[in-house]
Amino acid sequence: MGKGARVVIPTLVVASALVFAGCPDGCNSGGTDDAAVTADVASRDGALADRWTDGGPVVDHAVVDHPVVDHVVAEAAVTDSTSVTDSAAGDGAVADGAVADGGSVDSASDAAATVDAGWRLPPDCDRYQLRGAFSVNSSASSGGASGNFADNPAPYALDELRRDGACAFFGLAAPRNCMPACESPLQCGFEDTCRPWPVSLSVGTVTISGTTPTLTMDPQWGSYYTTQSYPHLYQPGDLITLTASGSSDVDGFTASTRGVAPLVLPIASFSMYRNQPLTISWTPSAPADDSVMLVHLDIDHHAALAAYAECQVADAAGSVTLSAAIVNDLFVAGASGIGTYVENATMTRLTRSVVQTSRGCARFSSESQLWINIDEP
Repeated sequence: MGKGARVVIPTLVVASALVFAGCPDGCNSGGTDDAAVTADVASRDGALADRWTDGGPVVDHAVVDHPVVDHVVAEAAVTDSTSVTDSAAGDGAVADGAVADGGSVDSASDAAATVDAGWRLPPDCDRYQLRGAFSVNSSASSGGASGNFADNPAPYALDELRRDGACAFFGLAAPRNCMPACESPLQCGFEDTCRPWPVSLSVGTVTISGTTPTLTMDPQWGSYYTTQSYPHLYQPGDLITLTASGSSDVDGFTASTRGVAPLVLPIASFSMYRNQPLTISWTPSAPADDSVMLVHLDIDHHAALAAYAECQVADAAGSVTLSAAIVNDLFVAGASGIGTYVENATMTRLTRSVVQTSRGCARFSSESQLWINIDEP
């Protein structure tokens, strides 16, 4: 039997983007072995554009020297606490390859993220600015919602070291090195800057409508989540709206998205070989819609997220291929001696919208997520 990432899946899906619980986007502040950065990747040291200044977040968070940049919604792009979706028109809408008011999407991304001339990745919060993430899920056997909001972005974030088409590999370009050393409770974070650990904030009562039943959540231990399971919570295509009543910490806001169909895989296990591309396939939604497929493979050495690869493509594509170079990056980063190179692998069908709140960018998504097995013969 080959080495593989085998996991037991819970019935309640938690948003893949909830970066505030557990280890957010990489919890080890140290670096990987020099061998983990290939010659191609090492040549890009210093290629990251400055993402932070003493005065606060920089609006354009693009990673330079890559054919596809982060699909950023700039802080100034969304106003009045209203949401932007992939089909939005007017202020904040993505059109002609640009994110309004400051962010930008490289025109080369069209080839990587387009099934036809009319499809684009929906807007998303920059991972260095993300403050809130809420999701809702539904299937024949379960359904629910969860979310979180924090006062600061997580201090740890891995660098984009390689991008091939719709897929990218993330790791540490170099060990974090804050000089002088950070004083507790600050952490040495991205841009080699001492940063506070995020603290959860209340956004008041969160109501999710367009579902059966309507869901109401109040903060519990710093997070929001439903305590019951609701099969058939919504139908594909249903308009689902999240309304936060607001609090002394965060003004109220609203965001809407569309329900997605439960994800179905033709197979539950995929084989990954050195020096060969890896194709992940699924059964697209029927009828086709604007949903996204997010494929995530990570090297999670017991809560220290050393590296990961992610792909985002149109769900209608039915498959996505990680290049042989990205596959090799995963093998190198995962060579720990514990017997697995990919420890967690998920596929998530989703629609999402983003909203600029009084404290920063928040995301609301409808998701159907499945854990998959990656064999490494």
